[in-house]
Parts: sequence; structure tokens; C-alpha cells
Amino acid sequence: MHSFATLLTLFTLSTLPLAAQAKLMPFGGTGQRNNTVVGLADTSSGFKLMALVSITYGVPEWKPEYADKAEELTKGRMFRLGRDNWAIFDTTCPVKFGNVTVPAGLYYLGVSRSKDGAVWNLVFLDPAKTKASGATPPAPEAAPHAFDVRLVHERIEGEVTETLAVTMAGERDKPTHGTLTIAWGDRKLTGSYDLVIDAR
Repeated sequence: MHSFATLLTLFTLSTLPLAAQAKLMPFGGTGQRNNTVVGLADTSSGFKLMALVSITYGVPEWKPEYADKAEELTKGRMFRLGRDNWAIFDTTCPVKFGNVTVPAGLYYLGVSRSKDGAVWNLVFLDPAKTKASGATPPAPEAAPHAFDVRLVHERIEGEVTETLAVTMAGERDKPTHGTLTIAWGDRKLTGSYDLVIDAR
């Protein structure tokens, strides 16, 4: 039989706010974030900005033990691009990746891989819908996909990118066209893009 004191203690614990019951652990830091920016301007009469696209992402460092683990741990999963908080894709114009057009706006970014390992996608996530789904950067799987852009995967023997490098590089001869590259460790993902510019 429980004593009155024991029952009172149990009742008090059950009515405490969640924050008082949970084991809360603050965390944070000053992890490095990089960004890649590509823009387009009309200089025929001054300087008129036509397009500006940026990707901002946390920068993880590669470790040799990742080489074998990455092969199995990535299959059939979606994971955030980079580390810490979400990678952010911010564009003032629509961007076309193959047959997928991503409208102007701000998106979170993830990377997904098919269960058989053959298909890699850059995943665009709507921030409001992502938060509503309960998805977080370390556990993004619940987030609904806004757009999936297929990328070409390469595993490069004998060459290692020590820190995650994401670049968007336009072509000088065709300014609206370029290549997106994501390189980390012994792997590289690439895809072409086109900035959809209103010619008016």
C-alpha cells in the first residue's frame, strides 16, 4: 500500500510541466556555415539585378571511417544537406533542374537516396510544411517533399573532399545555365540548372 507521502509525490510529478519532467540539454555552438551564390544582372544600361540564388549550409568534415558506412547508411533515406541547422536555398527567380522547375522562394534542402542505391535526389522542402510535420534537421524523414531533383552520383577513387563543398557555377557563354555540385569525401553529386528569367 502506498503511503500518503508517496501518493502525493507521484501526483505532484504527474502534474509538473513537461519541461520540469524532461531531461533538457541545451546545445549550440559556432559551427561553420558556407554559402554559394550565383546571380545574373543586365548591364545594358547600368546594373539591373535579374536573378540571385544562394545556398547556405553547415560544413561537416569528412572522416576516413565514413567511406564504408556511407554506402549502407544512405540507402533508402533522406538526410539534411550539411550539418547543424537546415541548408537553405533562396532564389529570386524560378530555377529549372532538368524537367523540374522550382519557383522563386525559400526552401530547406535535403538529399535522398533510393533503397537500391541507384538514384540520388536533391530534395526541396517547404519550411512551413516541414515544421508542421514535426521534422527536424537530424530527423528530416517526416517532411513532405516539395520538389525532387535527380542528381548524377560519382564515387571518386583516390580523391577526397575534406569538408562539404556546394557550388553553383554559371557558364560564361550561356549565363542562365550552370552546374550545381555537391562534393564530400569520395563522393560527388552534380546536376545542371537554368535560371528562368523574365525578359521584360
